[in-house]
Amino acid sequence: MSGRRENAVFFFRPGRRLSRRGSALLYVIASIALLGAVGGGVAYFSSSSNTSNIAKTAHNQAYYAAIAGLRYAESPDTNLEALENSTVTYDLGANVAFKLTVGTEAAAGYPVTVCGICNSGTSMEANYQLAQVDIASDDEDLALPRDPSRSAGANSRHGAEVANDLIDVVTEGHEDYEGTAYVRLGNRTTQGYACLWFNDTKTVQEDSTYCQNGVCKFGKGFRLYFEFQVVSAGADGFTVSFINASNNTIDDCGGDLSMGELLGYGGPGVSGRGLRPAKIALEIDTFENGWGSCTGAGSREDDDDGHIAYVYWGTIDNNIWRTACTTYDDNLHGVTGGTNDGYWTIDGNWYGLLYWNNPIYGTANLRNEKLKTGTNITYKRVTNLEDGAVHTVRMEVTRATNANGSGAYSMKTWLDCKVGGVACEGLNNLKADLTAKSPDLVTAFTMDKYFHGLLNTFLVGFTQATGASAQEVRLMDFRLRFRE
Repeated sequence: MSGRRENAVFFFRPGRRLSRRGSALLYVIASIALLGAVGGGVAYFSSSSNTSNIAKTAHNQAYYAAIAGLRYAESPDTNLEALENSTVTYDLGANVAFKLTVGTEAAAGYPVTVCGICNSGTSMEANYQLAQVDIASDDEDLALPRDPSRSAGANSRHGAEVANDLIDVVTEGHEDYEGTAYVRLGNRTTQGYACLWFNDTKTVQEDSTYCQNGVCKFGKGFRLYFEFQVVSAGADGFTVSFINASNNTIDDCGGDLSMGELLGYGGPGVSGRGLRPAKIALEIDTFENGWGSCTGAGSREDDDDGHIAYVYWGTIDNNIWRTACTTYDDNLHGVTGGTNDGYWTIDGNWYGLLYWNNPIYGTANLRNEKLKTGTNITYKRVTNLEDGAVHTVRMEVTRATNANGSGAYSMKTWLDCKVGGVACEGLNNLKADLTAKSPDLVTAFTMDKYFHGLLNTFLVGFTQATGASAQEVRLMDFRLRFRE
């Protein structure tokens, strides 16, 4: 099949939105095969029937050529971005072709018009043009649960069978999103934890090694988008996590059966080692946990019944102080009473009191602190997380290496981004940064050379946990695109 580019064509009227997901190329092959069968009929009619029958058959061929063109446009292997604002004719052989016109990408996707052609340039030419459709842009590199994923570290007081359902992928569709699979967290089960990691091999930016069995290069960072809905309110919430792949695997998870507040991100998990630093997460917490021992329930020091926050890690191995807190302080916020300062740094050093410089790595550059104002906003109270509505989340992460080998990071997050009651322009466009509104969370920080190096490759996924209260959260339309 060959194609030739013609004049650019622009479309602006809305049309029907189609998904490019699935094995659309199979339909292309099937359509072309059908064209071959119909083509055989042309020869028969040409020799044994009248001109009217020949014209009818040509019309049918043009129709099936148009269908083949639509299936080609819908295929994930077709780069609509490269075809934007152009018209290209594809020759299928036997005097049959289709003309594909792709307009300017809009919120609904690329407007596409397909015209099937038979016997072009002859007195028996036939054309069949399909109505314009909008085809969604596949602008992501990773998509859960469309791409393979792996549940890890699942544990529950109710047994292994229940634990296996604490995080799962539901493929029959969401009641509000017909035909859309989603990730289910919690499954209305108490006292359990689990993690779910992306687990596929993907070519990104023409690099076939970019993602191998779930291990991806962090590169310059990424943009991501997803939606979530708390369909059964309770506790404790979940995280979207990015953990280094140097000393973690897709079999790892945090958690403690008596502490749902760890969210499967902190805590030793089944292995006893938890999720090893370096790691970063966006925490979406639905339950307040106050002040207490780091290894006891009710100890996250968050003081808000519902918040979003950035979390990193706390005490590391061989730290000479508070070794009992290792893995348990990874999502401590370090404040109560609404103050703007916090205690816990990225490597477990307690800001302003017992210790500051870790004896191994000597870094003190990040705190799981509650900053509500200024250039760094790493924690925000949210009161409507469990209202049963579908909420949107967008996150942007940049990463670079400084001259001394340390890492320069920035992060921005928007929750339910709207302007004038309407979703922010470009909210789910992963090809460009969002500029329509200031983010709800924003931070920039330096990570020391050792930990920065660990994050050269990473795993991405979700963690969740419940304590005495159960929850069910549904995650939909997760998409991630790496920065170029």
